[in-house]
Amino acid sequence: MPGNWEPQEAIRNAEKEFEKLLPEGHNTKNHNLFVIRDRDTEVGVIWMAIKSYDKGFIYDINIWEDHQSEGYGKKAMEEIETFAQENGMKSIGLHVFGHNKNGAGLI
Repeated sequence: MPGNWEPQEAIRNAEKEFEKLLPEGHNTKNHNLFVIRDRDTEVGVIWMAIKSYDKGFIYDINIWEDHQSEGYGKKAMEEIETFAQENGMKSIGLHVFGHNKNGAGLI
C-alpha cells in the first residue's frame, strides 16, 4: 500500500526519489531550492520546479515547527508567486497532504 512503509524503507524510497528528481543536487536544471529567512534566522525552505514553459510545481514547502503560524508560509507563497510570474509561469501546482493541518490555510 502506498505510504505505508517501515521507517528504513521510507528513507530509501525518499533517497531514490531525490536522486531521480535532483540528479545534480541543488544545481539541477529547472529546480529552485530556497531558504526562507527572517533577517539572519532560517525559518524554512521551499523547493519549486519549472515543469514547462509556463507551469511550476512546488515539491516542498516547510516552515520549521518553532516558526509555524507566524505568517512565514503565506509570505513564502507570495514570494514564490512573484518568482513564478517573473519567470513566465502562469500556474503553480502543489500537493497538500490530508494530514497537513496548516496546508489548507497556507495556499
